[in-house]
Amino acid sequence: MNFYTILENNIIKKLESLTVGDRILCEDGNYYPVKNILVISDYPTFCRFSNGLNFYIPKRMLLKTTKGFKHPELWDIIEINKELTPQIISLKNIDRIKFFYDILIDGNIVTPEGIIFKYQS
Repeated sequence: MNFYTILENNIIKKLESLTVGDRILCEDGNYYPVKNILVISDYPTFCRFSNGLNFYIPKRMLLKTTKGFKHPELWDIIEINKELTPQIISLKNIDRIKFFYDILIDGNIVTPEGIIFKYQS
């Protein structure tokens, strides 16, 4: 599964479908424009959550956990909302290169599931 974003008009888009100028929902509730999109190649980490979600995460992506923004570790808790705080139950480094999209934006991006992420600067 890939990360999705929420645009200003409540359209949900994959990261690879974004264009420069799209306004994305960020953690503070505001919509900020995409300033730049970079395609990177990486050996990702496959991350599975206790609520059934799973993602490929490149090394430059940081998730918001109860310990702050960090690259995920086993048993980290992801604060989606007050009722749901899934844990990371499985991490596996993948031995093949995958392509990812690195987004330059002024906020921390929120997925439709409530996961908050950003990229290392």
